[in-house]
Amino acid sequence: MMSNPRIGDRCRIHYREAVAAVMPHHGKLGTIRIVARPSGSVAETIRWVEADVFERRKVVKRGPRNHLVELDEGGEVVVPCGNLYAHEED
Repeated sequence: MMSNPRIGDRCRIHYREAVAAVMPHHGKLGTIRIVARPSGSVAETIRWVEADVFERRKVVKRGPRNHLVELDEGGEVVVPCGNLYAHEED
């Protein structure tokens, strides 16, 4: 899996075996054109420490990291970062 893809990186789109058959872009090769970095929204959470004691704290909730991939066979598709794998040319 590509943990920190950059614009221009070559990639292969991969889905898990259970859903690969219904995903039209599984196994396709392409080039990353846009890298999305979601901004975080601050949310307050409450965590119980003891029976009647709790603490409040703010956490940053982040959205999905979706990237635009230009396919070698033509077209563009938006893919979650977890479904991109590095592809090295032979």
